Amino acid sequence: MKAYAITPKGQVTIPVSLREELNLKPGDKVIYEKSSGGILIKPAQKNMLDDFGFMKNIDTHKADLNDIRKAIRKKIAGERS
Repeated sequence: MKAYAITPKGQVTIPVSLREELNLKPGDKVIYEKSSGGILIKPAQKNMLDDFGFMKNIDTHKADLNDIRKAIRKKIAGERS
């Protein structure tokens, strides 16, 4: 098993073989969990709304589906003008 250094910024490298196996891409998020054997790193659940940066001003927990659709349509219409 190969050992990896922690950089001065606290960063570590995830080996290519693991990134490919877990389908991790640049920008994906991971979760660190303390376990009895050390640290467990696993992919974070992806939230589709995170891909829509303009949706950050909408409280998606309180907004209904129609509000979300309106915001998306408004954004798309603005890009076409």
